[in-house]
Amino acid sequence: MADMSALLTFLSTLFAVENRPGGDAAAKALTEIAATNPPLVNLEPPVDTSALARVFDYAPNPQAVALKDTILSLDWHYSGLADGRIREDIARHMLTTEIIGRNAMLPCDHLRVGFFFQQAGLDYVTRVHAAEETFIMVAGAADWRCYDTTTTRKTGDIIFHPSMAPHASVTHDQPLLAAWRWTGDIGYDLYKLTG
Repeated sequence: MADMSALLTFLSTLFAVENRPGGDAAAKALTEIAATNPPLVNLEPPVDTSALARVFDYAPNPQAVALKDTILSLDWHYSGLADGRIREDIARHMLTTEIIGRNAMLPCDHLRVGFFFQQAGLDYVTRVHAAEETFIMVAGAADWRCYDTTTTRKTGDIIFHPSMAPHASVTHDQPLLAAWRWTGDIGYDLYKLTG
């Protein structure tokens, strides 16, 4: 059974411990929207989420496991494929859902929050964007690079990218599922792949 309020509350608790103003803003907005008891809204035709479902086999956050049905029921789409910002050979191996945001399932004009899934064995090459970004690993593992530093991250880890910081994520034998948020300049006009 899908429970959006429980999912939003879960995301709020993740970003509340980030200890940055953007994380605090995301946690506050998520808590406020959760209090309205919003329905699950699907905006796009469903994509195949079978690979996404298998990410829960890789040391997932226990709260995420309890919300698995709701997570799988979200408005998932291939990352960046619709507008061509991300090359198709990469985009076809990643899924994104934007839960709150300007054109998201639940409207919010000052930040974006959702989930990101990357299949195993994929190099999501270096990219930049104006928004400040945080990923919080919910399941799986990946190498994350920001500037010239690469670190292996797993469930529970927080990955922060300042505005316009070049960053990349590479999965090996495990996929990854992460919660993400954008704050600051949340427009997509400056998003581009540089790798």
